[in-house]
Amino acid sequence: MVNTSVLSANTCTSDLSFFYVPNIMKPISRRLQATGSQSGFIALISILIISFVLFYAVVSVSQRGIASRFLLLDIERKAASEKLAESCVQVVLIAVINDPSYIVLSSSPVSVPVGPDTCTIYSVSPSGVQSTIETKAVVSGATTNLRVIADNTTGVIISWQEVPNL
Repeated sequence: MVNTSVLSANTCTSDLSFFYVPNIMKPISRRLQATGSQSGFIALISILIISFVLFYAVVSVSQRGIASRFLLLDIERKAASEKLAESCVQVVLIAVINDPSYIVLSSSPVSVPVGPDTCTIYSVSPSGVQSTIETKAVVSGATTNLRVIADNTTGVIISWQEVPNL
């Protein structure tokens, strides 16, 4: 025979007394709850720091890209101003070969239209069989100043240099 009084006492009821947490476990569970909320705060701060670092990296890389584009644009403008100043030198060489005594005074420079742009002949000074030619060209802020020494009779260039100022 089975003792029914024992069975009826141990049967499943709506009482959840078998999940009883002893008093010793309560401080540990409180510590776990406190640590859990702090770890969430630490995770949030970590995500913010990582986000700022990534944002800084993206901004610095994009700034570098923009700076290199402007550098390339400046290089292109400088090359255009060099070609424009060289075209003025060619105009002067043709004039000097046709007339070895061709003179342009620095007090009255000559502007030469070359396509949509203009270069300036600042001076042409003949000296014996040589002429000193000074030209300037500006393209969007990029300036080229050339000082060229050429033979009056053949047009052969003896010296070619870019100078800071004319």
